[in-house]
Amino acid sequence: MNWKTNSARALVVSAGLLAVGQATAHAQSAPDAQATVSGAVNEIVVTAQRREQSIQDVPIAVTAFGDEALDARQVDNAADLQLVVPNFSYTSTNFGGVNYTIRGIGASVLGDGADTGVALHYNGAFLQGGGNSSLYYDVEAVEVLRGPQGTLFGRNATGGAVNLRTRKPRPTFEGSVEGRVGNFGTRGVEAMLNVPVTRSLAVRAALVTEQYDGDIDNLTTGNRINGADVFSARGSVRWTPSNLTTVDLTATFLRADGDGMQAERRECRRDPIGNLGCLPSGLGPGLPNYTSTLAGLVATGAGLVEEGEDPFIGSIAPRGDAVALDFDPEVYTKEWIATLEIEHKFGPMTFNALTAWATQNGHYVTDPDFAVALGRFAPVFPGGVVPTSRPDPDNLGSLAGRISGSFDRPWSLERGSGKSRQWLQEVRLASNFDGPFDFLVGAFYLDYDRQEDFFQIASSLDAAGLILEAAPPFFRLETPVADLKSYAVFGEAYVDVTDTVRLTGGLRWTRDKKRQVNRNLLFNLPQPFDSNRLTKEAVTGRAVVEWRPAAASSLDLLTYASYSRGYKGGGFNPQGTVAVSKTFEPEYVNSVEVGAKSVLFDAVTANFAAFRYDYDGLQVSKIVNRSSINENIDATIVGAELELGARIGDSLSVDVSAGHLATEIGNATSIDPRDPTGGRRGFIAVKDTTSGGNCVATTGQLFRLLDGVPFGDCAALGLSSGNAVSLKGRELPNAPEWTLRFGAEYARGIAGDLQFSVRADYSWRSDFWGRIYNRDPIDRIESWGILDARVQVERADKRWFARVEGSNLLDEDVVTGMYVADASAGLATNLFVAPRRRVALVVGGRF
Repeated sequence: MNWKTNSARALVVSAGLLAVGQATAHAQSAPDAQATVSGAVNEIVVTAQRREQSIQDVPIAVTAFGDEALDARQVDNAADLQLVVPNFSYTSTNFGGVNYTIRGIGASVLGDGADTGVALHYNGAFLQGGGNSSLYYDVEAVEVLRGPQGTLFGRNATGGAVNLRTRKPRPTFEGSVEGRVGNFGTRGVEAMLNVPVTRSLAVRAALVTEQYDGDIDNLTTGNRINGADVFSARGSVRWTPSNLTTVDLTATFLRADGDGMQAERRECRRDPIGNLGCLPSGLGPGLPNYTSTLAGLVATGAGLVEEGEDPFIGSIAPRGDAVALDFDPEVYTKEWIATLEIEHKFGPMTFNALTAWATQNGHYVTDPDFAVALGRFAPVFPGGVVPTSRPDPDNLGSLAGRISGSFDRPWSLERGSGKSRQWLQEVRLASNFDGPFDFLVGAFYLDYDRQEDFFQIASSLDAAGLILEAAPPFFRLETPVADLKSYAVFGEAYVDVTDTVRLTGGLRWTRDKKRQVNRNLLFNLPQPFDSNRLTKEAVTGRAVVEWRPAAASSLDLLTYASYSRGYKGGGFNPQGTVAVSKTFEPEYVNSVEVGAKSVLFDAVTANFAAFRYDYDGLQVSKIVNRSSINENIDATIVGAELELGARIGDSLSVDVSAGHLATEIGNATSIDPRDPTGGRRGFIAVKDTTSGGNCVATTGQLFRLLDGVPFGDCAALGLSSGNAVSLKGRELPNAPEWTLRFGAEYARGIAGDLQFSVRADYSWRSDFWGRIYNRDPIDRIESWGILDARVQVERADKRWFARVEGSNLLDEDVVTGMYVADASAGLATNLFVAPRRRVALVVGGRF
């Protein structure tokens, strides 16, 4: 499925692959995998344990694809992986992020210093902020490893890892170019040139461009939005001064901009009273009650609107293909990634030194109301218009005449920006002895710095700021420092106990040092920065026993059992109006896995894994009073995966996969922002008129303290922040019980030297939850299935090809995730949606 521009849009906001069969197998790492063909089974060879092995021989679950297999399945970026990998999910998230989830574990927290449960690696280098590793072009292979990682990787990951390896320069002159045109104004070019300079030196360059006009109409401006313009280029140098030494240098640049939506849809069942904004009973086209929002409360207090008046009554609510925004959104990112790896072999040893440097900066601007107000303000200001701030780093905005414009009705703007820099150094030493024992040891260092800035501007806030002469007249979360230094030593030992039994043991020591400086601003200058530090250490590891019976002529079988302990560091809660712990704790997982991998008649692969995870302190997040509140809960995950691939005759191949998950939260409680009463009789949600948040009152308190009106100063009245609900037995979000996939490809020669092929892939997943509260039906994300297909004609020597490809051909409404806005924004729900039906013509050639 062609999600390239969709992924690029997520990238920019985040200031943020014709083979016959699927190669599926098991490996701890595959940084040096090479695609080969063994009989009729597409096999991947790895040096994961510092000797060449079939990926079928290394005992941990992974799905791997070479470049042609990726291309055949229309896998253009990391978002597409959820269509081809069992128990893998991907979704955009609010504030421009993305969430990769493997076996129910991903990036479920918001906050400075928060780590992801799925590690991304680019040519072996870990990327703390993700980055352009999610855009696939001129790729050697992509591997998705499932389960805790660390004893062979540079950074811990509790859920798994995605490893992208780009093609390295080769000692032959070659090149390729292809062009693409499609619906929604899609057009793009991909090209590569490889040049051997000397016998020991070769260079390679590759680039990709893609433009996409978008699939949503902004009815206000008349423009089509949700598009992107992406350009990325890569240069690589390989120097082999001897047959013992290899030096690889790669640098990649990406620039992407466009007018992508923060979320493709926003839904709400309007609350007529206004104490919540959106009712917790379900979703549908609609807008939150303006009275429930902080902007609405302030507008009432400033005399801009009458009490209970909603200027958004009658406004156009967002729908799938159209919105009415005050202005077109804007997104932009620019990234650099450079890696240098030196490998030297001496005797039975191999030494690797990897250095990586990466930078990223970007921003997004959007209309957070998702609508244009119809009702006008009362004429409190001259001409009935309110001077409204632009994002001002000096925190003065309209107070100093620095404005976006003057407006006679509610108008708002949200801008998020960030920039980061990382430097990484990793060294490894691996043995390849003739005897039964081998080892690998390594050391790792990461230095990562990030700054973030977040503005929410509303005309009513400016009105209050001007009346009160209070700065800033907008909300700002300013984070000039969010730093990480991570140190680790790791290693594994391998012992062949017999000809058929092997033992593996690995350990890792990690030390993370994090620092955060931030402040939360609204009418409260001067306000000092809050500074926090956090240092954590952890020892983790794994143990594996594998058994390979003597190979039969028709069956090659490997079975294994493993135990591993994973770790993900803690982080900081942004400080704001809610009294919460300044930090949240690390999470730990104990994982037990058994698996079997087989090749039958050199024509069928069958790989199976079953596992159980016990999580201690799994990190989850929610938004309360414009602050991210991160909590730790315990959880259990039990699951299994099956991957099958077969060639039937000379022309037909099929591949099937299935993933199953059963997730369960342990003893934990939490206040649900959608309904702070927790559903208990005798309680009602109260709108806090000072912050826009919520608290709860008993029926008696409602009439005794609030005269029966659910609006008031929660702190002054001593009202509770809410009734916690039990989470015990509820399921984790973004963890569908079933993920199923079927693919088939038919290829044969036709007239002359032409080759014809047709391929179809169908991916389906069951219902899953968007939040840990599992509130039905509002938190339930419906099941969906995606059908992709392509038809291709090419010369047998692959000198040229032409194909027509289509993704999401059934035009399914595919929701991949959700985000519930803060109570001060009316508890509206942002839905993240996969692209609509795409059809494209692709023509290319090689030389």
